[in-house]
Amino acid sequence: MTTGHTTGSYEHLLRGYEVEADGFGTIAESSLFPELLSRFANYQGFLGDRKKSINGRKLTRSLSGGTGIIEASNQEKILREIFFCSHMAACCALFEGWQIPLQSINREGMHIYTMRSLAPYRDGDMDTIHPLIERIHKSDAIRTIQILRLLGLISIDCRSTRQLSFAAGSGSRDIDGLHMTPGITRSNLPASRGSEGEYITFQQEPCRPENIVLVDNDPYYNEHYASLNLTNKDWLLALNDDADSVMVTLATVLDSNGLGKRNLVAGLRIDHRMLPDVDHFLRRLAPLIDQTADFIITVGAGHTVDEFDGRIKVLDELSHCLRARKLMPIRIKLHGGGNPEEQRGSPSFGITPYTTYEILYCKLKQKRL
Repeated sequence: MTTGHTTGSYEHLLRGYEVEADGFGTIAESSLFPELLSRFANYQGFLGDRKKSINGRKLTRSLSGGTGIIEASNQEKILREIFFCSHMAACCALFEGWQIPLQSINREGMHIYTMRSLAPYRDGDMDTIHPLIERIHKSDAIRTIQILRLLGLISIDCRSTRQLSFAAGSGSRDIDGLHMTPGITRSNLPASRGSEGEYITFQQEPCRPENIVLVDNDPYYNEHYASLNLTNKDWLLALNDDADSVMVTLATVLDSNGLGKRNLVAGLRIDHRMLPDVDHFLRRLAPLIDQTADFIITVGAGHTVDEFDGRIKVLDELSHCLRARKLMPIRIKLHGGGNPEEQRGSPSFGITPYTTYEILYCKLKQKRL
């Protein structure tokens, strides 16, 4: 079950872009920005160097105080850098192709460029603004995966990824968002462009996983999944069915198609009703994964406070069941504190319909499931 197919309005679209742009402008006004910006000239190289220099388990143990829960309110410099860098990565997808004078990279300048860039869509219908809303969803997935990579928890190469994605929706978050490499280039443009001087350009480089299985039971995606299967049959399998039914036969399907066991399992902004029995889900997952697999489950706001609370409780249940199997889940809370209503009203990034509130990560071991 998915969180629902893409919906929205121009007002939601504009607000979504404005909040992300304001975040980028805020980072640009900080003392960390010059060093952070330099990372995006060769982001893959930066990640490669970082992988050699940090121990993800030690870092998360330190940031969580040994609890396995990392709070957004944590003010340690290294976590602040991680959140800043992951947000900049998300903006590479959201603002792809935008060229902005370096001197205008601040909160006011980002606001001006956002308003100017989205103005042509003001009177657009849903078909017109749909691709831009999909960009917001995709950029949210990029932020999630980059937080995990920057924490040193995930290091798998895209081209070696055999992925299983639940609640996959259109698939753009799982196919593109989790595997894009962000980039920001700096260049001097001539006066004919209107303002001579140094510009930055937001970019992203696609990378195709080894293969991917998408699962979503929303009938809205039936024709879309049929099209995906037809045009990408050598590396993609899209199943328009509920998770439990798929898991009964998927091991046989993977074997017969030579797709191999999964080394990445993801469920981005899931509906809590997808997992009515967490223990049963984990047992069903065991025959589908390799000896080890990266496991990422995230939740969003839901449509109501009760739905949000239900999603958080599913993460609680997952954490409990994983620990009972002597695994070490990590929770990253991207919201404020208080009761469920207050938590839902205080996302760390983005706006309510389009953002991730919590991330659960665990390195699964097949024998323990």
